[in-house]
Amino acid sequence: METIFVADPLRLIIVALLGFALLLFLIIRLKLHSLIAILVSAAFIGFGSGMPTDMVLQAFTTGITNTLGSIALIVGLGSMFGGLLAATGAAEVLANTLINRFGSNKAVIAIGITSLLVGIPVFYDAAFIILLPLVFQVARKTGQSLLTFVIPLVSGIGLSQMIAPTPGPILVSGQLSADLGIMTLFALLIVVPAWILSGYLLGKMIGRRMFVPVPETFAANDNSNNGNTASFSTVLLIMLSPIFLILLNTGFSMVETENTALNILKEVGQFIGQPFVALTIANLLALYFLGIRRGFKAGDLEQTMTKALNPVAIIILVTAGGGVLRYMLEYSGTATLIGNFISSMHMPIIVVAYIIAVALRVSIGSAVVSMTMTAGILTPMPQMAELSPAYLALVALVVINGATSFSHVNDSGFWMFKEYMNLDLKTTLKSWTLYTGIASIVTFLIILLISFFVS
Repeated sequence: METIFVADPLRLIIVALLGFALLLFLIIRLKLHSLIAILVSAAFIGFGSGMPTDMVLQAFTTGITNTLGSIALIVGLGSMFGGLLAATGAAEVLANTLINRFGSNKAVIAIGITSLLVGIPVFYDAAFIILLPLVFQVARKTGQSLLTFVIPLVSGIGLSQMIAPTPGPILVSGQLSADLGIMTLFALLIVVPAWILSGYLLGKMIGRRMFVPVPETFAANDNSNNGNTASFSTVLLIMLSPIFLILLNTGFSMVETENTALNILKEVGQFIGQPFVALTIANLLALYFLGIRRGFKAGDLEQTMTKALNPVAIIILVTAGGGVLRYMLEYSGTATLIGNFISSMHMPIIVVAYIIAVALRVSIGSAVVSMTMTAGILTPMPQMAELSPAYLALVALVVINGATSFSHVNDSGFWMFKEYMNLDLKTTLKSWTLYTGIASIVTFLIILLISFFVS
C-alpha cells in the first residue's frame, strides 16, 4: 500500500498505547482468546486513529493474506515433518546421540552451533520449525526447562540473520550502499560472542527461573517400531535435506550462464530449493526411509501426520492476527512518526540508526519493514556520505539488529513462539520478549565497541 494515512501525531501515539493496553487487558484480565483480542485491538487502533473504513479493512485483508501466504505451508509441512521424526523414533535417535556425544551441558552448545549454521541459508520460520523437534526431544531427555534449549536455538537463528545470503544484509546493504563483504566479515566476528552472552548464558538464566515443560502435543512418543529406528547418519541426512535443498537454491541463484542445460538445472534447483518444496521432499524422504522402510504401516504414518497438524491451525491464525496488527500500525503512520522524531535528535549516526530501527520494530512488528524504513530514513542524512566503508557496514548491521529486537504482541514471531511453546502471554513476554530485547542490546554494544576502532 503506497498511501499511508496521516493523522494528528499526538492522537496516533495515544491510540497506539491504548490499543496495546487494551490487548493486554483482554488477554490477561478477561482471558479472551489471543486471536479475538488481537483483532479487536487492531480495529480499535485503526478506527481510533481516524483511518477510513476501507483502509482499516485493507489492513485486515493485507495482514491476513500476506502473513498466511508466507507461513501457512511451511508451518504445516514443518509440523508433519516433526511429527514423523518423533513418531518413528528418529528425533529420539538425534537426542540420544547428541547427549551421549556432548553431554547434557554441551548439548546446548551443539544446538547453538547448528542453529547458527542453519539460520544462514534458511528462512527464520523454516529453520525454527525444522530444528524445534530436536529441541523438544533434548529438553524431554534431560528434564530441564524447554527455555534452556529454545533460547539458544532462536538466538543462533536470529544472529545468523546478519550474515548473507539471508535477506536482511542483502536488503540493507543495497539501500545504504554498504559493502556486503565487509558486513559479512564483521557479522562473523559479532555472532559468536553475542550468542554466548544472549543465547547460552541468558538461556541458562531464563531456564532456571522459568520451568517450561515440553508441550503435551509434542511430548508424546508414538514410536511403535520396537526399536527399529534408523541410524544417526540417516536421520541427520534426512533432517538436513531441506536445508541442503534451500542451500542449493541459494547457490544456483548466484549462477549466471547462457548454457541451456545449466539454465534448466538452475531452474530445477531453484524450484526444489523453495522452502515449501524442500519441506515436501523432506516429508517424502522421512515417510519412506524412516517409516515404510522401517516397518511402519502407511495408514499409521498418515494418522501421525494428520495428528501433527492439530496444533497448526491456532498457530497460523494467531500469527495472522499479529500480521493484521502490524499493518494497522504501518498504515496509520505511527511508525513513520516515531522514526522521523528520533532522526531529528543529535546523536552518533550508529546510535541513531539503532534507535530508529528499534522504534520502528516495536511499533510495526515486521523486521523487513523496519529495516526498509530505517534505511530509507538514514539514506538522505548528510552524515551518511561521510562514513567510511567499514563504519557504514557497522551501521547496516545495527539496522538489521535493531529491526529484529524487542519482539512483542504485534510481531508474528511472538505468537508463533507462544503457541509452539504452549505459553501464556505473561510467560511469553518474560521469556521471548525479554530475550529479544537483551539479545539486541548485547549485540548493539558489541557493534558499538567495534565502531570505536573503525574510523
